Amino acid sequence: MAKSDFRTAALIRELRARRAAGARELYEALGMSQASFSRLVSQSPDEVLTLGRGRATRYALPRAISGVERDIPLFEVDEQGVAHRVGMINPLHGGETWVARGASGELYEGLPYFLDDMCPQGFLGRAFAMANRDLELPERVTDWNDDHMLRALSARGEDTVGNLLIGEGSLQRFLSAAGPLTPIRLADQSLAFNHLAVLAVQGQPAGSSAGGEHPKFAAYVEHGSGKRAHVLVKFSPPLNSEVGERWSDLLACEAIAADVLHEAGIPAARARILTNQERTHLVVPRFDRLGRRGRRGVVSLGALDDYHFGRRDNYTAASVRLERAGLISAGDAETIRLVHTFGMLIANSDMHFGNISFFTHANGRLELTPVYDMLPMLYAPVNDQVLEREFVIASLPAQTMASWEPAFRAARRFWERVLAHPRISKGFKSRVRGNADKVARLYAASRASINAGSMLRTSTRQETAARPRGRRRAGV
Repeated sequence: MAKSDFRTAALIRELRARRAAGARELYEALGMSQASFSRLVSQSPDEVLTLGRGRATRYALPRAISGVERDIPLFEVDEQGVAHRVGMINPLHGGETWVARGASGELYEGLPYFLDDMCPQGFLGRAFAMANRDLELPERVTDWNDDHMLRALSARGEDTVGNLLIGEGSLQRFLSAAGPLTPIRLADQSLAFNHLAVLAVQGQPAGSSAGGEHPKFAAYVEHGSGKRAHVLVKFSPPLNSEVGERWSDLLACEAIAADVLHEAGIPAARARILTNQERTHLVVPRFDRLGRRGRRGVVSLGALDDYHFGRRDNYTAASVRLERAGLISAGDAETIRLVHTFGMLIANSDMHFGNISFFTHANGRLELTPVYDMLPMLYAPVNDQVLEREFVIASLPAQTMASWEPAFRAARRFWERVLAHPRISKGFKSRVRGNADKVARLYAASRASINAGSMLRTSTRQETAARPRGRRRAGV
């Protein structure tokens, strides 16, 4: 074995033992000079990756993934639908990932957080695995590891959440779909949606990798005034069942919640309800799509919180953390707190971190997207059973006090509209009839508590002001 081959083998052993490492750490472990180490690395470009520049340079072994390039190109689709190459992704030995963008790069433990929301998940994720058996992925998405995710995204990632594409395979699939898109006409949507719902249940949903467990499919449709839009369509089970009727009620509630929030000045993904004899469909415009092919970057609260904090506790606490870290504006933080309060007041028991997202901008700024998936999930069927639960409003977080009044007004308006909605069943209306009064009573009690606290603070300040100020005693 040549001397250089021997040294290369020694370097590879060191990197297998310690993953990505700096030059000094490696050349000292190998017992060689910095100059000799630099020559060795330059002679081993296929075996050893050089990450970064200058003093921050690190070295690592590439991780081979079946069916995936060693250097995975990263593309961004702009608002006009043009794909631009913006970086490179390198899976590394030991589970790390290197992402290079321009002159900079970042080393991640596992996959980079901005890929989290792109990965197939939930209802559509399970269908993705069934529809792409040639990729030899585990049938259950919950069994996938990072390598499975990269294989899926680089080969079939042309229609994921947001505006990123990874891999030449996904880019080519995106480009091959550049022809004219034929929207589903307004008059045809009822019949077409029923057909697409059946396909989705059979494991053949149209488009997208949007998360969430509720059955859905993606579509390109005509809507009012001849406009066209990419949408996500949630659908109920057949209406001739108790579970189907309940989900129909809840989808109508989701549309009402979006309208109420919009009227309160909160951007919300305003939805359209389409009911026929078979199912109820909720048609929600995709805010990560613009026009026929344009896209916008988005990242979920879950991906952000996992990367920066790893807490995933509740919306209010997360909004405080993100604002203090300078990641979001004070206005967006306050909006999140209002949405959290509103959700508690309308019995949304499923406010997980995938249901808040932010637009990403080239300058790093984050901007809250329209609110989505806001509905009274307390009443959702469990294991295909309608279980009636009592709506008990928990105490509201003190940090949300500034949003209590608008949230209470919106929540009371929500419950009143639910009772008046012609498509919501009599049984559901009977179940929630007292909720508006519960909200009103809690609002009155909260106002009284706030006023009492304000009076106490005022009284204390007056007493302090009236107390004579003595001289500071020596030694005190």
